[in-house]
Amino acid sequence: MEEISAKPYDMIQSNIEKISQLFPNVITEIIDKNGKLKKVIDFQLLRQELSGEIVDGDFERYQLSWPGKRQAILLANTPTDKVLRVNKKESIDWENTGNLYIEGDNLDVLKILQKSYMNKIKCIYIDPPYNTGKDFIYKDDFRMETSRYLEKTGRNFSDGNELDGRFHSNWLTMMYPRLKLARNLLRDDGVIFVSIDNNELYNLQIIMNEIFGESNYVETFIWTKTATPPSLSNKSRKAAEYILCYEKNISGMKYFGSKLDNGDAPLLNSGNPIRVLNFPKGSIRFTFLKEGRFNAGKYDRVELLKDFEVKNGTNNEEVLLKGEFKWTNEFMMNEIQKGTYFIVKSPKFSVRFQRTDSEERYKPPANLLDIELNKNNGVGTNESAVKELEILGMKGYFDYPKPLSLIKKILNMVIKNDKDAIILDFFSGSATTAHAVMELNASDNGRRKYIMVQKPEPISEDCIAYKAGYRDICQIGKERILRASKIIKEQTGADIDYGVRVYKLE
Repeated sequence: MEEISAKPYDMIQSNIEKISQLFPNVITEIIDKNGKLKKVIDFQLLRQELSGEIVDGDFERYQLSWPGKRQAILLANTPTDKVLRVNKKESIDWENTGNLYIEGDNLDVLKILQKSYMNKIKCIYIDPPYNTGKDFIYKDDFRMETSRYLEKTGRNFSDGNELDGRFHSNWLTMMYPRLKLARNLLRDDGVIFVSIDNNELYNLQIIMNEIFGESNYVETFIWTKTATPPSLSNKSRKAAEYILCYEKNISGMKYFGSKLDNGDAPLLNSGNPIRVLNFPKGSIRFTFLKEGRFNAGKYDRVELLKDFEVKNGTNNEEVLLKGEFKWTNEFMMNEIQKGTYFIVKSPKFSVRFQRTDSEERYKPPANLLDIELNKNNGVGTNESAVKELEILGMKGYFDYPKPLSLIKKILNMVIKNDKDAIILDFFSGSATTAHAVMELNASDNGRRKYIMVQKPEPISEDCIAYKAGYRDICQIGKERILRASKIIKEQTGADIDYGVRVYKLE
């Protein structure tokens, strides 16, 4: 005999679930009178779904809206009444260091940083809580009861239906003001990277388009997070996460990927060698480069049959070229000034170049960050990140940490040639970003500084870190910085900034 539920049957919610099976696009979210989020039906949109003609309604516009958006915008502009207190006891080399570790809610901290660091941050990397329904949710004060933040694992209803615990509105309301404040801190040539999984990838991109501008979108990098994805679904095995990249103001700045050799490389399509011409600086003119029309992009690689004029002393030679041109006029002239010379080959008259300077050159990074496809310049997985913590004597202290190689590769894309850059991570977690900055500095004697911000979230009593004597995430993050700096100094002997100033939000 079946059990009889003692809980009341919610017929309205049951009907909403049934309608959502037929028309999932008409389901939206609102805040009820108790300050809680709930699923409801957009009746205007449902009418349209059931009509063969356009149904009159509000003016249509492209936007992402959710319950709490106006409060999120207001909160970003509301001053904080909190302050930062110095903690010299836990700091290292207080008088000389430029690195910061700040304990406290990042929303308040970002507001405090506006005064001292506005337009000063070169690169921001964050790995915020993913909206899985189980992650910690930042309970901001939106002048509503905290009950609006539903149980992290979802809500069960008497009929067996379960509302999805991943309410988009909660997560978006948490992220929006923080991203708005973060943008103010970026330099005009600043770049932000945000790690995310598939649950909020598209919503995140929409709000970042709104905050940073769609024209400032750079790329969605795909990171292979594990070599052994679990079979938790009969649809797919999830092996990848994503990293959204935006610039504060889009520019022609080159991102650094894998290193290129300075040796003989093709400028035009293949041919057989006949002779080598070594031209002095400034002695070449490519007369087929007109108005900068032939760029390196895939849409601009065209077949050419133009004149190639060489001025070598008093002799001028004209050579016909036919091939796929890959360089812009400006880039070509810069190469000539650096001393690059060109090898002319026949009978197809292809041209190759040979650089004579010692400057290192790099390809732009691939948008796939994968250890298998990029063996010489790949990135690690969650598994390798666990091993990195083990080396530090901190095995099991964090779940799903990001690997050092991933953070270093991301940062290196934009700060490789900026040895004085400031890097901000306001979801610091295990402080991998601070560790990565120190290793990058040790590799090239850089003077880059980091700012880590982390809420002192208590850790569970049954976890390994708690049994080792740690009580919150900040204690673990600071310990990692201490241990990493010691190992880097022992292994490299680099004379860099190993210190950190610790502040606490009050």
